[in-house]
Amino acid sequence: MLLAALEPDWLYVPGPEGVLPAGVELFVPDAEPTDSSGLPFLCLQYDSHHRVEGLSTADREARTVRWEIPLIVLNQEFADLLVRLAPLAAPVAEGLTVEVSAGRAVQRLSEQARNARERFGRELAAALADRPRLEIHAVPKEQMSGLVTADTDGTELAEILERLRAAVPPSRPGNYVVLDYATERHLENLRDDARRQVRDQLAHTARQANAHRRARDRLLRRISDWDDADDTGRGLAKLTDLSHTAVQKILRQNDEDGTPDDDLPTIEYTWRHNDYIASSDTTADRTKALDAARECRKANPAAGIVAVVRRHVTGWELDQQL
Repeated sequence: MLLAALEPDWLYVPGPEGVLPAGVELFVPDAEPTDSSGLPFLCLQYDSHHRVEGLSTADREARTVRWEIPLIVLNQEFADLLVRLAPLAAPVAEGLTVEVSAGRAVQRLSEQARNARERFGRELAAALADRPRLEIHAVPKEQMSGLVTADTDGTELAEILERLRAAVPPSRPGNYVVLDYATERHLENLRDDARRQVRDQLAHTARQANAHRRARDRLLRRISDWDDADDTGRGLAKLTDLSHTAVQKILRQNDEDGTPDDDLPTIEYTWRHNDYIASSDTTADRTKALDAARECRKANPAAGIVAVVRRHVTGWELDQQL
């Protein structure tokens, strides 16, 4: 009888569906063995679905005898144990046959095979009784607060999980503590939340930066219209910490075609009364707005028109007092 190779390792690794059940399985092939691949073999499986090429699930289950095992630690000692117990499974393999009933494969065990199966189960349970067990622990969420940031990478996350695991003492010496999958997922969720906040901060900062840039450009264009000796291109460049070339480019964007560049909203002008803004009478033409305001004020002094205003990124601002 062959024994499937086992590498020393921990037997259970919690996943999204929890801890997978494991068991020792004896698989008995159908054909007479012509080489080692046709021999019955004993192995460890995480579930009862041992894959054998060419067999349906029903055929595979009919040719498999399974013994459940507790949450133990898998290492080389466990592999050696299966080697020692393998001869006890030989009578089970010899007495196993498969019959087809109603189109379905059904396992039949001889009386000797059934007795051997029970004996193998008792010997296996006795051998595993004192072996180290795995303990599945959950970490309270409050203990994980502040452990990760948006910059925590996969390696650092694994190190944090290991520190949390190592901080949990086993209930019995020799046992091995593992953390449940929910602990890892919670840390990942904390990191995801932190990264979403950074992305939101970037978007907010970008909006503010664009708004400030648009406001700066409008102020540059406004001041450049004053024809003040202090407001030369180089003077404005010094005020804005921009190069002279950059300032001229901003001014040309408005001067050459009369409209802002694609990133800037259309500037609207209207006039302000004593108590309110006539925003319904807006125009993109500043000169037209000034002329209209003066004409309206001249024709109706009681209207109380006192200034022309322009739409700023945060609201209306004074353009020219009348």
